[in-house]
Amino acid sequence: MKRLIILLFSILVVLTGRTVAEAQKPLPTLTELKKLAEKGDSQAELTLGMRYRDGSGIPRDYNEALKWYRRCADKGNAAGMDNVGFMYLKGWGVPVDFNIAAAYFKAAAQKNEAQALYNLGNCYFSGQGVEQDYNLAIDTWRRAAKKETRNAIWRLAAMQAAGEGLPQDRKKAQELCKSIADKGDINGMLLLGELYSRRGEEENARQWWGQAAKRGSNQAKTLLQLSEWRHLKPVAGSLAYVEVDHLYQGRNNCGSTSIAMFARHAGIDTTPYDVKRMCPQSPIGTGTDWEDLVAAGKKLGQQWKMPTFSNDDAGFNEGIEVVRKHLDARRPVVIDFTVTRDRDGEIQHFGHTLLLVGYNAELNQYVLKNPNQPPPGIQFMSAQELKENWYSGGYSRLAKGQAARPLIVREGQK
Repeated sequence: MKRLIILLFSILVVLTGRTVAEAQKPLPTLTELKKLAEKGDSQAELTLGMRYRDGSGIPRDYNEALKWYRRCADKGNAAGMDNVGFMYLKGWGVPVDFNIAAAYFKAAAQKNEAQALYNLGNCYFSGQGVEQDYNLAIDTWRRAAKKETRNAIWRLAAMQAAGEGLPQDRKKAQELCKSIADKGDINGMLLLGELYSRRGEEENARQWWGQAAKRGSNQAKTLLQLSEWRHLKPVAGSLAYVEVDHLYQGRNNCGSTSIAMFARHAGIDTTPYDVKRMCPQSPIGTGTDWEDLVAAGKKLGQQWKMPTFSNDDAGFNEGIEVVRKHLDARRPVVIDFTVTRDRDGEIQHFGHTLLLVGYNAELNQYVLKNPNQPPPGIQFMSAQELKENWYSGGYSRLAKGQAARPLIVREGQK
């Protein structure tokens, strides 16, 4: 037993990076931490900033967090720089400013700070404070991946799996996912399971989704339910599922991302930001007008139309029949929702575009591809939930603010 205790203690020392003498000392109290920070200890400043940011043992205070992060960053500490940048990215304690955020990430990335490299890659991907650039995003994530940053490895795997910005290589994506899933990464487990499922290896898929579900992933639980019927032969009016490669949206880019998935299913080689650049009235960083998305379809050689239905029971019933006919014909459907959220007591409404890819009438389930969820981005809705969420007045300038139930579908189908 004594040997076991010594062994466990040694492992703890290795994992925390502290010497045996340090590990035997209790961690500093908040008062002690503040004294160290006041004396200019960079690690204490960083830790104090994190505690104020997260409300860990003290009331959350973004202004105090930013103060300590800045003191740390001003000494040239890369982690401090990254955290100041993140505060500007999120608008915590300061107005949102992507230019300042990206500048801090760049400064920290020059010091090879792993998290800053990941954050800077996200900026390049979404065009936040820098020009949108797939190649720079991928190069920066690769630098972060070399430092075993799991989120960067996951983003590379997702792009490799879909063939977005990189040649599609599901085997390589699987290897990347496995490297982080083995370490307990939920996003890696979700995508790894999907890659197995697409290969027909459902037992392996369920194994990984089961592990993710045990760690609290709602999407994993949905995927486990879907696995029971997604590969069944479709039955018109009863059951259909359309396989679509998932694309993960950047900031405020759900419309172009959903349309890119929609177009790629039809065999069109495009990316979300290819689509976005075809919508000059909806520049990068802003929501995309559906009229512009339909026009982008013509530029891609596609004939799409935008039917709308009244925002009532009759409109829902009429619209859902159209949805089912398209899914029965193995065609996904683009749909727009109004999402309501309570953020710090403030009720907010905003639009969100997704892809409808399946339904099971017996189970009363509709299946959506959500570009704002980690790949494969699957979620269920009942008919009642669909009825409550499927409406929008901001999907297009043509709506003039009047709520309707809009879709984008391929021409030739009613």
